[in-house]
Amino acid sequence: QKAKASSAYYTAIDDLNSGLYLLPENDIEKNHELLFSLKKELAECEYLIGNFTKAQEIFEYLIKFAKTKIDKIEVY
Repeated sequence: QKAKASSAYYTAIDDLNSGLYLLPENDIEKNHELLFSLKKELAECEYLIGNFTKAQEIFEYLIKFAKTKIDKIEVY
């Protein structure tokens, strides 16, 4: 989050991908909140560097697994 806040989007993407690599994605229920948060930050960074296709893929994933209306609102 610090990298993203200082506009170091590429560094933030690397850090977020490292965090996601350490989480088992197939166990989304157990790690839902953390996984959702990391992916949302990743999608935002991808969007901010102009990687709209990758960002859209992640946003679609997030909408699919959003548990609350607030989660969906944040993604939209």
